[in-house]
Amino acid sequence: MDWNVVYDARGHFEEPHTNRRIGCGTIEVGNYLHALKEPGILPAEFSDAGIDIVGPTGGFSAALFCEKEGFRPLFKAVNLANRYDLMIISTKGVSVTAARQLIDNICGDYDLPLFVLHDFDVAGFLILGTLQRDTRRYQFSSAIEVIDLGLRIDDIAGLEREPAAATRTSPSTLRGQLTENGASDAEINILLNERVELNAMASDALIDMIERKLKAYGLNKVLPDDDLLSEAYQAFHHSQQLRKKFEKIENELEASEIEIPKNLADRCQAEAHRRQLLQCASRRTAGAPRFLNLNQSRNSSRAVDRADGAAGSWRLAPRQAHCEDRALAGLARQCCLAREGPDLLPVARSGLVSSRFSRSREKARSSSHATC
Repeated sequence: MDWNVVYDARGHFEEPHTNRRIGCGTIEVGNYLHALKEPGILPAEFSDAGIDIVGPTGGFSAALFCEKEGFRPLFKAVNLANRYDLMIISTKGVSVTAARQLIDNICGDYDLPLFVLHDFDVAGFLILGTLQRDTRRYQFSSAIEVIDLGLRIDDIAGLEREPAAATRTSPSTLRGQLTENGASDAEINILLNERVELNAMASDALIDMIERKLKAYGLNKVLPDDDLLSEAYQAFHHSQQLRKKFEKIENELEASEIEIPKNLADRCQAEAHRRQLLQCASRRTAGAPRFLNLNQSRNSSRAVDRADGAAGSWRLAPRQAHCEDRALAGLARQCCLAREGPDLLPVARSGLVSSRFSRSREKARSSSHATC
């Protein structure tokens, strides 16, 4: 039997330009890879035109793996990812299998190079090695070009050295491992006794080293194909025209005075309850009888009798899915977004079920498992 083990996220990866940041865990990486799609144009409406994209097409030049998560603020400060079109992947030490799967798919399928930034120590060279060869835990399906950004022996001159991490592994075994992971004899002689961390470099020196090596490789900015560029150019031009029209309308508009309802808070609360119940209707909850699953019947929306509180006169007609007061609907939507907890309301807590479901309601109230 093959086990599909799920590992928690031990690090993050972030796209350039979209600033989409996701955990490096089995589920997170799997969901991201499943969501990859080609660029699409979002036409201008009441918001500016944009590009709808998930993944490397037209936006990634390479991936950069860093063995430490703590450098993200520095990379953000110098805009490293956006200037070089880099997907930056960082973990806490040796790469997890989810990170290798991500690299295997992104770099392998889209023919992108992988740059690796690591400490000058035994673990750093192990990280470099596991990202370019098969191991017991992960076997690559693609051939990936891996470029070592360091630290190497030429990078550590003048930097503070620390004693090598204590280990029970014999020097001869360590020498063999370091050789397998790409260390030179001169580097091995140092690594058996000493180590140098990336943190030993000043921030500007670290960025200078990274950028110097990226340029030496010949990394260039990525441009989409001519068809997508033309379509985006037209969409952004249309967006600019609409913005000017909206600004003109805004300057000419005289806002009318309105009377604020005295029971606004109660009505907003009732509308928020109604929206949460409609969220129940949009999902299925198999095997959970203590929750009201409104998808079980075509006429299940009739289960909603009325909203509690001062808004008791608000009745939800069958299949009614909107509120006529658009301002109130907007307030209620923000209330729903601010709420915490599951989308499905327990029958015992909702207070929005008709007498038609009273039996299920009493059963839910007596259940010790009903939670909110």
